[in-house]
Amino acid sequence: MKRFIENGKCLYKIVLPDNASKEALFARDELVYAIQACCGDSPSIIMDGVSLPENCIYVGDTIETCARRYKPDIKKTGPDGYSVICDGKNAFIVGAGDEGVIYGVYAFLNIVLGCEFFGYGEWYLPKTENADLPELNVTAFPDIETRVRSLEWAIYDRETE
Repeated sequence: MKRFIENGKCLYKIVLPDNASKEALFARDELVYAIQACCGDSPSIIMDGVSLPENCIYVGDTIETCARRYKPDIKKTGPDGYSVICDGKNAFIVGAGDEGVIYGVYAFLNIVLGCEFFGYGEWYLPKTENADLPELNVTAFPDIETRVRSLEWAIYDRETE
């Protein structure tokens, strides 16, 4: 196990692909928000490339994630499926489809920091000074297909007026 947060400082950097989707950018924002809320420190963000340092969280279809073939099979998991893999040096969060990377970030935060996401703006974010990054190899798919992250649909539904 490797230290993820030590004395209130996040020891990892976030890596995004050059052509990050809007979902990967949202996932990054959620990751930064939750880490900062839990320990008081925001991880730095670096762009994708070769020869990146250790202690990185790869979010989405980065060069390294694709090279390692960590992307889950969309035929098996559906578009909301994701993989969270921590190999002792780095963490990789990748979705089968665009939405999957967001659910992968929520799973990562739950496993590593004990965070719970209930809905937009509704979190349980425990405070911590220290946290370890366990070795992980999780691929998951939703119990419910085509999930919605918010109640925005209610605005457009006449029956909820």
